[in-house]
Amino acid sequence: MKFTKFIPLVFALALAVPAFAEGSSNATSTMIIGVDEYINITTEDVTLNSTATPTEDYASLNLDPTLAATFHVVTNHPGDHVYLTATTLADGNAVNALCAGSAANKYYMVFGKQAAVATAAFNTTTGAVQNITNGGNAVAVESNPNAIAFEVTPSFARSGAATADPSPTAITNTGVVAYDIDNGIYDMTYTLASSPVATTFSTHDTNGTYQAILKLSHTNP
Repeated sequence: MKFTKFIPLVFALALAVPAFAEGSSNATSTMIIGVDEYINITTEDVTLNSTATPTEDYASLNLDPTLAATFHVVTNHPGDHVYLTATTLADGNAVNALCAGSAANKYYMVFGKQAAVATAAFNTTTGAVQNITNGGNAVAVESNPNAIAFEVTPSFARSGAATADPSPTAITNTGVVAYDIDNGIYDMTYTLASSPVATTFSTHDTNGTYQAILKLSHTNP
């Protein structure tokens, strides 16, 4: 009998398995938002027109209603600044109309006559306005015809993140008041006295329309 001998062949397969990192149960993704600096200034609750009638002795005027302007300021910038100025027309040009008042943080604002007749006898001159804004003992009704000043008293309300009222610097010689403010919401109100500064009104001020422009700006003038 013939025997066939089978020799088994054993094949070895080596499987190379790569090394894997240990599994993670969480992951993060960082997202960034850039918030722009902003400030917004608008006017609210304003009384811009009034009638001035003489007192019984014709030595002064009474405004009815009293004039007032409120500036609404919203800012997100700590350590910000806003600037108060006023102008009136004199000799056809806008000139400074704001100066120091009778007490700290009160101001005089000068109203110049806006006459249709283009003659010095009826219009306000730069010299008349500056007689008031330059202050001192030189202020006299004979030297400031058709220029009438009223005292302005500021008041403030705040909300949002604001924790302190606007802090004013002393008014400059050019009629600029700078306020330091922080991030928050402010209502900055300026109310005129009902009667003019005595040394700025007389019969030298002819009848007609007098005007001044009060401005609050984020830009240093």
